[in-house]
Amino acid sequence: MPEPFTEIPVRQSKCRSAVAMILMSQVADQNGNGLTNAEMSGGSISYNCFDINSLTPRTPILTGTITPISSVLFDTLVTNDPRWTAGNEPGPTGLVGYNFRWIAPIGLTTLNQQGPGKRRIEILGTPATGPTFWFGAWEFTVAEMLSIY
Repeated sequence: MPEPFTEIPVRQSKCRSAVAMILMSQVADQNGNGLTNAEMSGGSISYNCFDINSLTPRTPILTGTITPISSVLFDTLVTNDPRWTAGNEPGPTGLVGYNFRWIAPIGLTTLNQQGPGKRRIEILGTPATGPTFWFGAWEFTVAEMLSIY
């Protein structure tokens, strides 16, 4: 199992129910270069979702696998996407931009049906060979919708 999240930042955001979330990060390989599809060939990317406000915040309330890997992992850093809010700060590769972007399906946001509160998504990479590693962790606050339509 990879080291705890002492090495990567936990990203914070807010969302509404029935809204897909876009999760982005810069993921480096063991040599500090941007992780590529070739390095993940035969491997997997999985996620665990947690309800931080529950009585069992360390027990996943939803788990899954992200496929295909090639749809979320890019061999070169994306530097011209205005949704990337990390600014011009270099990531683990020493460069600016992201190489992982996952649009979490609206079904995943069924977490919101559990009411307002804080949720966390952790994404883990497991290559066919070599150690597992974290793609990232995102915590988000689910806002209660007050409008009735």
